[in-house]
Amino acid sequence: MTRSSLFAISAAALAAAGSGPAASPATAQAQNVDINVDLIMNGSVCGASYRLGDGRKLDFRINAENFNVDMAVQNLPADVVNAGVDKENVPITIVVNDDWRTTADRGIYRAGFTYRAMAYWTDNAKGLEMLDRLADVETISVELDGQSYGPATSKPSPDIGFLYIRNCLRKNGVDI
Repeated sequence: MTRSSLFAISAAALAAAGSGPAASPATAQAQNVDINVDLIMNGSVCGASYRLGDGRKLDFRINAENFNVDMAVQNLPADVVNAGVDKENVPITIVVNDDWRTTADRGIYRAGFTYRAMAYWTDNAKGLEMLDRLADVETISVELDGQSYGPATSKPSPDIGFLYIRNCLRKNGVDI
């Protein structure tokens, strides 16, 4: 008896038993995945960018060589940036999960190709504490000059930004 006739007899026996034909293999189906965190890697600079809505982004970056941490709020309204561009220091506060907040030591507005506010911590330990908070982000928002932007959610997982920054630092030889 050949293999094909054995298969035909087995299929006939299953059909007679009421089992019907075997189900066809599953086919790949498109799935929508909501990703709300972009990843930044530029040489020794590692970071994560959270989408705040209305085209705005909140970027965090760390330099793997000196551990300087900075952040930027991208794509701000031009009138907001132009009104504050001459300020010496703009207080920029990050709010994580509505219960933890930190204000960067120095902040400035920049106008150019994009309108943004940029900030940094003079004490690396404060900046590293901010990055550590990215390990459990449900929501993140930014406050500057009396305006609030966000909140953004960390999708697909609360730690995606943190994990990417950590892995990027490891690729740059930092053992964390």
